[in-house]
Amino acid sequence: MQIRAKTFHAQGTSLFLYGPILSTTVLQSLAVVLEQQGLAFRNKTIGPQFARMPRYFFHLDGDVPARDVIGHDCDDDEQAKRDGDFIAHRLGTEKPDMVREGNLVSVTNEDGDKLFQIPLASTTV
Repeated sequence: MQIRAKTFHAQGTSLFLYGPILSTTVLQSLAVVLEQQGLAFRNKTIGPQFARMPRYFFHLDGDVPARDVIGHDCDDDEQAKRDGDFIAHRLGTEKPDMVREGNLVSVTNEDGDKLFQIPLASTTV
């Protein structure tokens, strides 16, 4: 069986594999090799024997509300908070007129629980 991966992407100490679905046996072997190298392996398509990255949503609340319908996979709540901080700062910097009380990024988990509310901020205001 020949397996082709479209893209390998390293980020921090995690390795993300994008491409065709691989057999469970191949994925388990890959997980063992990566763990031996100190890397995390996550694949949400093959079952509970592998860790699944939780999905978080970053909504814009305030004057111009916008719902994040796609979301983003994060390692945990702390990473979601850091990503929310980045988004709030980036929005505030690119659109300084939006930096005012009530305009914020709301971070929710997959269950819709609101975890964080981060006011828009800017280094230019």
